[in-house]
Parts: sequence; C-alpha cells; structure tokens
Amino acid sequence: MEVLRSTRRLLIFASMVTLALNIAEPLIAGEYGKAAFDAVGPLLLIGWAEVGPSLLYAMQATATGRRVAEPRAVDSPPPVVKRRLLASSSAVEPMRDGTAVAGPLSREAAREARRQDLLHRARAEDVLHWQQHQRPISAETLRKRLEVGTDTARRLVTQLRADTHIALDSQADPAAS
Repeated sequence: MEVLRSTRRLLIFASMVTLALNIAEPLIAGEYGKAAFDAVGPLLLIGWAEVGPSLLYAMQATATGRRVAEPRAVDSPPPVVKRRLLASSSAVEPMRDGTAVAGPLSREAAREARRQDLLHRARAEDVLHWQQHQRPISAETLRKRLEVGTDTARRLVTQLRADTHIALDSQADPAAS
C-alpha cells in the first residue's frame, strides 16, 4: 500500500505547488480577493487527497451492492487480500485422537479449502438469488457477487447445475422403484 501513500503525497505536493503559484502574484499585487478565488482549486485538490479514497471506496461498494464497510486505512490491504492471506497461511487440522490443532496447510490442501469455500459461497448466493428471482443465478451475477473471474464463475455455475441435477435424479430414482 506504499503506492497509495506515495500517490497521496504526490497529489498533496502538486496541490501545494499549484496553490503557491496561483496565489503568489495576486498576493504581491495586493489583490486578496483574486488570491482567495485562485486558491479554491488547489484547496479542493488537497481536500480530495484526504477524502477521495474513502469516498471512492464507499461508492464502489454501493455500486456493487455490497455492504459499505468502514473505510480502511491507506496502509491496510483490501479485505479480499486479507481473507486470502489468512486462508493460505493456516487452518484447523485434525489430529489422530480427534482433537483439532491449527497449523499450516500444504499448498494443495489450501487450494482445495479455497475451492470448497468458494463453492459453498456460490451455493449460498444461488439460494438467495432463487429466493429473490425464482430462477438460478447466472455466471455473470455470481462473478459480481463473489468478485471472481469469468472462468471461475462459469465453473461454479456448472458445478451448481450438476449438483442440482444429481440431487433431482437421486430423488426421482426411489419414486420409480
């Protein structure tokens, strides 16, 4: 997040230089009203550097239909990155005696855990979508809600449809016997 911090510093620096250049001549000439008027633009840029990131985050969260969370600090990673870091670093592993101990996962186990978590979230989104619209969720809607790529969303929808058909077929077989 150093990039955001340095970008913010650059914006403030450029705004201060613009402010100085805009008001220097009117101040020297004693035209204080013109200096005040010329100071408005750079001061707005300085304010935008302070408020802009939080405002953009809130607008993006509202546009995608997610809950608006507390604006995060410039230094903190986005929530999706935090979840990925936590998911890949450790999980609960069962011991032989039945107790569970937190420990590092192998790369393959972590990948499978993420895949299962994504499938579980996709099922929940499908149920919610069905309750609201009385039809299965589309890959595009799932992609937007889970914030995944198009290929991943299509694979998830294919899996959801296959699971639905398997469930329907297993319910139909006992009735036919």
